[in-house]
Amino acid sequence: MPRLGPRTKYRKTSWPKPPGVNNPRMEFSHHALGQAARLYLEGLAVRGYSPGTVQDRRLGLLRFIRWCEERALADPREITKPIVERYQKHLFYYRKTDGRPLAPQAQARLLIPLKGFFKWLAKENMILSNPASELELPKTPKLLPRVILSVQEVETILREADPTHVKGLRDRAMLETLYSTGVRRAELCRLALYDVDLNRRSLFVRQGKGAKDRVIPIGSRACAWSRNT
Repeated sequence: MPRLGPRTKYRKTSWPKPPGVNNPRMEFSHHALGQAARLYLEGLAVRGYSPGTVQDRRLGLLRFIRWCEERALADPREITKPIVERYQKHLFYYRKTDGRPLAPQAQARLLIPLKGFFKWLAKENMILSNPASELELPKTPKLLPRVILSVQEVETILREADPTHVKGLRDRAMLETLYSTGVRRAELCRLALYDVDLNRRSLFVRQGKGAKDRVIPIGSRACAWSRNT
């Protein structure tokens, strides 16, 4: 029976564009170092690296190459071990607009692309030796979450989705699945209907972290909400 009364209007979410879209500052220059970076990233994509990984490597290399350009370094053969070490010190002493330093995790994310990039350059015989072969990444502390939600707080969040509307019912099923399985947000968004086996209470995650498939259990309450969507 069709639902009577005025239809609820939903505001269309305007999602931000990913970094690099129509932004000249996010493009590599046409010198030898920039050209080599383009070829390296293209090779990663061809070898099946995820778009997120390629984008992370791209942003890390862009920052390094911008730093090199400020020092008139435009050729991969000009990059030496002391230069890479200077860049690592630059990241350590760098301060953001609010005066805070880069976290060790952020420094590591910016240095990891250099290790892969220069290893590839040496393999392709574009440079004689790898200047980043002995680069040691900052130690990243393994910290527990500062705030752990109580059961009552989790229930409050779950009830934020209004199941009287179609979209609210969908959101409740997604939140219940997220809470029940602990899947990543991107994995949750990529789920298809046939990835949830309600009879066996299992969830099939396709091409998750590391491009690996896995099957994980899902609770009965999450299954009940998914069955109602």
